[in-house]
Amino acid sequence: MLANCLIILFGLQAVLAIEKPSLLVSKHEKLLSSAMAEYNSISNDKNLWIPVKILDMNTIPRNGKHFSIKIAIALSNCTKTADNNFDSNYCKAKNETGLKACVFEIFQPSWKMLWKIKFLTCSDYVPSERIIKENSDRSNMKSLDLAMNSQEWQNEEKKTLWSDFMTFIKKFKREYSSIEEQLDRFRIYLQNMNFAKKLQFEEKGTAIYGATKFSDMTAEEFQKIMLPSIWWDRVESNGITFNLNDFNLSINNLPSKFDWRTEGVVTPVKDQGSCGSCWAFSVTGNIESLWAIKTGKLISLSEQELIDCDVIDKGCNGGLPINAFREIKRMGGLEPEDQYPYEAKNGTCHLVRAQIAVSIDDAVEIPRNETVMKAWIAQRGPLSVGIDAELLSYYKSGILHPSKSRCPPSKINHGVLITGYGIEDNLPYWTIKNSWGEQWGENGYFRLMRGKDICGVSDLVSSAIIY
Repeated sequence: MLANCLIILFGLQAVLAIEKPSLLVSKHEKLLSSAMAEYNSISNDKNLWIPVKILDMNTIPRNGKHFSIKIAIALSNCTKTADNNFDSNYCKAKNETGLKACVFEIFQPSWKMLWKIKFLTCSDYVPSERIIKENSDRSNMKSLDLAMNSQEWQNEEKKTLWSDFMTFIKKFKREYSSIEEQLDRFRIYLQNMNFAKKLQFEEKGTAIYGATKFSDMTAEEFQKIMLPSIWWDRVESNGITFNLNDFNLSINNLPSKFDWRTEGVVTPVKDQGSCGSCWAFSVTGNIESLWAIKTGKLISLSEQELIDCDVIDKGCNGGLPINAFREIKRMGGLEPEDQYPYEAKNGTCHLVRAQIAVSIDDAVEIPRNETVMKAWIAQRGPLSVGIDAELLSYYKSGILHPSKSRCPPSKINHGVLITGYGIEDNLPYWTIKNSWGEQWGENGYFRLMRGKDICGVSDLVSSAIIY
């Protein structure tokens, strides 16, 4: 409803733009106050009704200036006065029940200067979310004036982006608490789209940047929620010493492309939600595939067990795969996800050892060598890796090849799973499973330029060992 309301607000600019911008704030506040005075004059309640949310606005095709406004109103803590006006600094909604949605006609006859208010109808209103907040009446009136500011919103490109933003809201089911918040998020969306254009101009591969599920978040919000820590604090001697011969690996005559998804040993893409648990998804993905390769049984494993029971890593505040492998070995293995379901928050360990479905024998850190990584993937299974993922909040599809200054190897902050590799348009790439849901990227995956340590992809590489 907020989205529809704002679209209509922009449409009203043609009606209201003839007034001086300096008069807009005071005038619209007076209009809403007058509407409430009109309703309170006919109400039998002892207390004043006040506005809590603008629900809709529409122009009315008649002589003069006409529009209707639909307002959610609530009974306040203020008793009626002689003029039926309310003090927005003092009068507050008494509770969230008993709200009404009331429609008023606001018009200015072509031969007069004064606006007139006419009450039309009211019906019961049940909000889909909590909408009564401190000073909600004032913030919504302020938002109305912001939306009508012709100087800010007349740009044609912004109008197109506004339409795109409405599509974004619908696709990702966004619900904002007020019109003002929606406008603020739209401004963030504009900034992110401008930065996506810069990335597109600089891109050396075939990646497409644009609107994603994170496009209404600031860079700081995205990093705090999705990338809460830099990967530097690993414990000592987590894995066995790496030697090609120990794992029967050969770097000769490797296939030009390979993808474990085609072998049916990779679980569907998962979604870590608003929890910095990427490291856990990287680890479970690795073990799920190795177990399926060994036994023929593909089992979705519990990330929540790692978040709750791993005493080295930090749950939703970050972790390292190589640490997690060590902890899994200590715990005895992992439960299936349906026995220990994901909650996207830190919790108390309630591991039931009798329900452990998969165990590992050891873990190994792979050398910083993408040829060795290629051999491991083709001959043994997927790899858990860390990368700098800040640019992924803008990624839509294609092969990523940003500059090192945009995606430095020294800033690893996100755990993912390499499931395969290939080459397209003479560009070698890694196929990488992410944990941001199937609506992100290429059905939950992304491709990254292979062979140049892009975004630090070869710096922190590890795998479980299952004999």
